[in-house]
Amino acid sequence: MVKDVQVDKGIVLKRMMPRAFGRGAQILHKMSHVTLVLAEKAGKHASKAEAKEAKKAPKVTTKKPVSKKAKTPKEAKPVKKAKAVTK
Repeated sequence: MVKDVQVDKGIVLKRMMPRAFGRGAQILHKMSHVTLVLAEKAGKHASKAEAKEAKKAPKVTTKKPVSKKAKTPKEAKPVKKAKAVTK
């Protein structure tokens, strides 16, 4: 959970872009410093002890059935070629 966000002014990179009649236009690349403060989420696992107990719990997983015979490239359907149109 976000507790506080603060954006401060950073450095400014100054560059020049050539313009007409030998002049130059200034380009400013403005940067900023972002500070993000996070708070602990009071929810399901509030303490470290509860989090460890949750990790020790048995996990239930299911496996997808594997097909007995996989198709080889020879058994795959042939691809039709596009005909060239000439006039």
